[in-house]
Amino acid sequence: MEQTKEKQKTIMVELIKEKFADDPLFLECSLASKTKEKLFPDFLGQLVEGMEYSAQDAARFVNRSDANIRYYLQNLPEYIGVVKTSSSYRMRYDGVYRIYLIFMYIKDLNKQLKDIKVKIGEEAQFIPKRKNVTGMNEDTLDTLLFGMHLREKATLEFTEKMFSRFMEKSKKEQELNQLYIEHNKELSQIEETIRRLIDRKLLLEGDLRRKRNSEKERLWLEKVRALENKRKKESNIIGRIFSPIIVEKSEVEAPTEEEIGASPIVRDLEADIQAIEEKLKEEMEKAANFSKDSTLSKKISTVKEELSVIEQEILENKEAFDAIGEQSGQALAYFQKKKGYEIDIPENVGERKHLLDE
Repeated sequence: MEQTKEKQKTIMVELIKEKFADDPLFLECSLASKTKEKLFPDFLGQLVEGMEYSAQDAARFVNRSDANIRYYLQNLPEYIGVVKTSSSYRMRYDGVYRIYLIFMYIKDLNKQLKDIKVKIGEEAQFIPKRKNVTGMNEDTLDTLLFGMHLREKATLEFTEKMFSRFMEKSKKEQELNQLYIEHNKELSQIEETIRRLIDRKLLLEGDLRRKRNSEKERLWLEKVRALENKRKKESNIIGRIFSPIIVEKSEVEAPTEEEIGASPIVRDLEADIQAIEEKLKEEMEKAANFSKDSTLSKKISTVKEELSVIEQEILENKEAFDAIGEQSGQALAYFQKKKGYEIDIPENVGERKHLLDE
């Protein structure tokens, strides 16, 4: 079986080397010391060229959560080569491998989603002109207008994305809060059951002590009376008249624990206590493992993970927006410092775009 996987991995490695020869992430990871040894993971031995894989399959291969996988499927669908059906995502082996490259690129090379988009050409990287620009030539005008246009475009996109993501974040937080309420309520019910069982056990143990003591006295008294009757039979009538037969408790053996425990009442009480102890153990194990085993706890973990993905996307959107703002701000600041320049920039967005198109 292992030999088969190794053979299949060798086949997939050759396919990947050929198919990814011009892939920007693959090329950078193959040169970086942190990633070049990780280019061909063991799970390649489980991939087959002609098969399709789901988001869950990809999550299992790269050891990530479904939520993390879906985040990049939504943001980089064309690069990954994913097909979205009515209820799921489908991809081939190269899509699974691109997901692996994405996570390796971000984690090991300390990159972000925006870096990947720039790398694969989905977003342009704008670098404004520096102070060595001399005069208001076409390049400087293009720089100014492009910076302003980028800022406007980014503001609109940022506002739409952030509004949508903040709404999702708010819903997830409400869902998480409700789950915590239900989680604590269910846990409180288990703890209340444990308290009732403990109280019941203590009550029965008190009854058992009293019953054992009374049973001990009853058995002892039976032994005393049995000895008295024996002696009466052995003595004559006159002797019994002038010297009544009296037997002290010390003259007979005390009842043993086995004799006391043979009483039906004692046996029933002990059986009840044992049943409560078993139930108590079960409930205490349930309480101890509640945070990791209960359905609510698993739902909480899933929602927290989804919330974390949303918060990460909000942060990345903000960083991307700030970066574009800084770039366009640098361009505008440069022209503001130039003395003697009076630049007539159209207020209408359409006119600005027309200038850019020209």
